[in-house]
Amino acid sequence: MNLDAWRILMEGLTPDGVDCHSYSPALGNGSTVEFETSLFLHSLVRRFNPLVICDTGTHYGVATACMALGLKENWVDYQHKPMGVIYTVDSGNYPQNEPLWEKLGVREFVRKAVSDSLVAPVPSNIDMLFLDSDHETSHIIAEWKHFAPSLNRKRALVLNHDTQLDPRSGEAI
Repeated sequence: MNLDAWRILMEGLTPDGVDCHSYSPALGNGSTVEFETSLFLHSLVRRFNPLVICDTGTHYGVATACMALGLKENWVDYQHKPMGVIYTVDSGNYPQNEPLWEKLGVREFVRKAVSDSLVAPVPSNIDMLFLDSDHETSHIIAEWKHFAPSLNRKRALVLNHDTQLDPRSGEAI
């Protein structure tokens, strides 16, 4: 685990009152994944060793960064395997995410698209799909229909974020 990268990510963490920690305002504050979720995503990537990840709702790029750290560590540890890549899509162009990826040394593992996730190009053989854009029921269902045909048929992880915080997500999931 790259402890220097995690030190950067941990700067300014604050307890959010629900047994989790929010990132600093520079990394999206309460509008990004929680620190504990970041660790979970990183751990999934390290353990599952996906080659193709798709992440919707990039925002400040923290979740993407943590998954990309896992891809980088997997590539270093298993150099006989191809380098994994994370395709990330958000309808907004947040200028904070690319400098964060550069600072953490994971930029080469990330392919960024500024687009609505429902019309974004979809990579083939997605091993891990992290849905975290619009949390309306109809959007989650439409997003699923857009990406599901490209899931790796032998193995794929599908994750949704904010399922407890945003009650609109429940019906779709």
